[in-house]
Amino acid sequence: MEYKTEISEYRKFCKKYYPKHYSLRFVDNNRSDLLKMFQIINLFEILKDYDVATNEQLIPLCKMILVTLFDLLLAIPAGNELFISACIRQLSEKLLELVYSEYCKQENLPKDKLLKLRYRVLWEDGIKKSTRYKNLQSSDKQLLDNINELFKIGSDTLHFKNDSSNTADYLEEIILNGARFSFKKLGQQIQKVHIFCIDLLPRILEIDFNKFSMNQKNEYINLVNYLKPKPFKANR
Repeated sequence: MEYKTEISEYRKFCKKYYPKHYSLRFVDNNRSDLLKMFQIINLFEILKDYDVATNEQLIPLCKMILVTLFDLLLAIPAGNELFISACIRQLSEKLLELVYSEYCKQENLPKDKLLKLRYRVLWEDGIKKSTRYKNLQSSDKQLLDNINELFKIGSDTLHFKNDSSNTADYLEEIILNGARFSFKKLGQQIQKVHIFCIDLLPRILEIDFNKFSMNQKNEYINLVNYLKPKPFKANR
């Protein structure tokens, strides 16, 4: 994946379809966060074709995660925190399901049942009680706990229309002034997902670089080379 090209095309897309939206400031001024987003996408594009894995849930869950990441790219320029929170919640839930499929293999759940697990079974009675979770170093455990926290926050987040204004005024406030949209919060969420996916998840999944296809190896090497991104030059 050519990250600069992807980000440039995404910016053009946002300017075309969301020309007056306040959240374009995030797209214009937070390129490091966008880079992290496309790195995460790149990782799951690689993993969805990792057909040597013994975990039968890996490929279908990676495909679901990719769909959610694309939804998040649509949600960002829309600037509505409920839409963004729904995407973050869905993303964190799928990541937890992926971890569960590795840490709780003895359950051997088919995909349809895995996707219906309640939170208590997925996290409290599943991941947290697994031997591999307990054996994680504290720093790694925190990375995984962060994903669980994102899921909980997303589940608890509800936003209601301001009754003091009519619907049209409220929608205009969202578009022009970014009501209910926090650049800082979104950047922090992307950072937590990024460091978990890039640093810890491949180790949880026990990905073997030597079993990658040549194309997967090239993509993964390119991804690793961008982990310490250089500052972007102005692209106006």
